[in-house]
Amino acid sequence: MAAKQEKPVMLGARISPKAQYGLRLLARIQGRTIADAVEWSINLALRSTRVGASVMETRLGRIVDAVWELESEARQIHYLDAHAPELLDFDQRAAWSLVKRCKELWQDRHFAFIQDGDDEPPEQVEVEDKAEADFTETKPRFDIIEKHWDMLRKVGAALGQAGELETYYTLDEILEGKALAEAGLD
Repeated sequence: MAAKQEKPVMLGARISPKAQYGLRLLARIQGRTIADAVEWSINLALRSTRVGASVMETRLGRIVDAVWELESEARQIHYLDAHAPELLDFDQRAAWSLVKRCKELWQDRHFAFIQDGDDEPPEQVEVEDKAEADFTETKPRFDIIEKHWDMLRKVGAALGQAGELETYYTLDEILEGKALAEAGLD
């Protein structure tokens, strides 16, 4: 993904005359330009808007800050899916649903708690054998996901539009068009 754009971008919006008048007064009272007052208002809204389930609730501004720093759209969508899935659009949700259903795009790491002595706290250690593990952590394989992201996004969107996101596909089936063919979308 390209470096994050830091220079200002043009924003065009239609607002009511009353809102425009209020914006001019806000800018005047704060000694700001209209553009600065708009940006200040947006940042205020980002800091005060809550998203997520009540237990995992966070501020939208925190989500924006975290996602803004991620290098790829796939990583951004993964973060949003984990922290505020309601912020995903339909195509993003469909693409990530396809990724979640493709086992080759995920890596399991197994961990056990090992205690050396009675007085020592247990230490978390990665183990090879799943039978020895106290827990398993599953992580996306972004090296593969990012390499094939354009195709995963395209196929996910097509399957989502057709309501065909319940099937598990191999990566080869997705890349070779078999997933689309099986759904009658080729």
